[in-house]
Amino acid sequence: GEQGIANTSANNSAGGLDIGTGSDTVGFDYATAADAFGIDGFSANVSASFNSDVAATSGATGTATLENSYAVGVTYKTTAGDSTVTVGAGYDASDNNNSSSTKDNAVYHVGGTVVTGDLTVGAGFSDGDWVAENNQMQGSYAAIGAKYVSGDLTFSVGASAGDAKDEALGTQATSSEDSVDTIQASVDYTIASGVTGTVGYR
Repeated sequence: GEQGIANTSANNSAGGLDIGTGSDTVGFDYATAADAFGIDGFSANVSASFNSDVAATSGATGTATLENSYAVGVTYKTTAGDSTVTVGAGYDASDNNNSSSTKDNAVYHVGGTVVTGDLTVGAGFSDGDWVAENNQMQGSYAAIGAKYVSGDLTFSVGASAGDAKDEALGTQATSSEDSVDTIQASVDYTIASGVTGTVGYR
């Protein structure tokens, strides 16, 4: 169930499609224009960040801090009949300052959406290794959802599944697997301009 303010959990399963991502504030980001390389609907992005000023740490209890990160992604958008189809994929890699960790962040992501009139359907998947504080994880996350707009009403449904094996830094992933599965649904109603009421379930 949901974790309350005074509750904690040792579950380290993947909680979103953006697992393993992160960057320092110093770096660069380059995005192509639409229809890149003469391909209609294609675009690409490459980015990197650098942080060599982080002090080195070691040991299973030492916190791992992001140092350098690199990412690349592509998007393709086209039409099929009355539908607009968008697909994308990306890869993110980064290293940290803890010499004891046997993993760095290395995660790939894929996803897509199909829009047909007032109906939108989307799905995404990510998988890889990532480091957070003093844990290193290996896991994946998948999600699917749909949204339909009818006048002032918006209906949304979705489901997701995340898992991961977590270990102290420098330890091989031999632990049992953590997992979290969710199902959610909601209805939004536009009461007035700028005012929306929502009823949801998760």
